[in-house]
Amino acid sequence: MSDNTNGWHEYQRLVLAELKRLSDDAEKIHGILNTIRMDIATLKVKCGIWGLVGGAIPAAAFVIAALMKS
Repeated sequence: MSDNTNGWHEYQRLVLAELKRLSDDAEKIHGILNTIRMDIATLKVKCGIWGLVGGAIPAAAFVIAALMKS
């Protein structure tokens, strides 16, 4: 039996095409994950800044109140 009579050659092409498609999908997912990582890092920085501002407002109010009492 030759490769052409048992269908192996066609199956081999199908498997290689599927592996190529899966590799392309994995690359797309990797790119999306990198974008998500950058977005999360940006949000962490913004959260830290807003936390600093949120904590500074009451601290400033206490300092002003303490200075006004003196």
